[in-house]
Amino acid sequence: MTTPALRLVGLDAYYGLAQALFGLDLEVPKGSVTVLLGRNGAGKSTTMKAIMGLVKLGRGSIEVDGRAVNGWPSYRVNHAGVGYVPEERRVFAGLSVEENLIVGTHYPVASVARWTHERVFDLFPALAGLRERLAGQLSGGEQQMLTIARTLMGNPGIILLDEPSEGLAPVILQQIAATVKTLSAEGMTVLLSEQNVRFATYVADRAAVIERGKVLAAGPMDEIASNARVRDAYLTP
Repeated sequence: MTTPALRLVGLDAYYGLAQALFGLDLEVPKGSVTVLLGRNGAGKSTTMKAIMGLVKLGRGSIEVDGRAVNGWPSYRVNHAGVGYVPEERRVFAGLSVEENLIVGTHYPVASVARWTHERVFDLFPALAGLRERLAGQLSGGEQQMLTIARTLMGNPGIILLDEPSEGLAPVILQQIAATVKTLSAEGMTVLLSEQNVRFATYVADRAAVIERGKVLAAGPMDEIASNARVRDAYLTP
């Protein structure tokens, strides 16, 4: 049996004394695009933050390519091959586009193709002409592209995208969708949380439904979408 890229088993997570994940189980196969579905506050973003070591953990385990990473600081999880694009984007506003990419550069883990400035500019042509522009002067869509590009400069094998379509114009949304498809075609594992139904069903081949900090259902996207209860609760535009 192939080791999944990510495996979370019986995971509890907390914000202070408030528990947000309750024995959550999740497997993300290598090379898949898996989407986390659920209402606001269900635990989708917390799941990603737990993987990245950004929230307090209780019981349970987190494995990256079969290696336990519980309690690791974020930079170690990143160096183990996990890139994270938070919902807030968080560009370095006072640095140029080029400088943001330099900050994000990290040597690849074994067997991961090296990302370069030119490769990410090929992926996001709109950024190529903005190399010298300060990131704080970019539009929201441009900042989203830059955040993904900067994350790719860390040469991850797994990338976590938290609400990547949030607030984007349709033309930028199409670019982000094409990017996810490209990354998947190159063998990268993608885990994303998403409220945009069309975007999720277009890019994802697997889905996990999270409710109140637990996974209620998981499997191929078409099977999840055909489940009447799930469709009515989470996939109705």
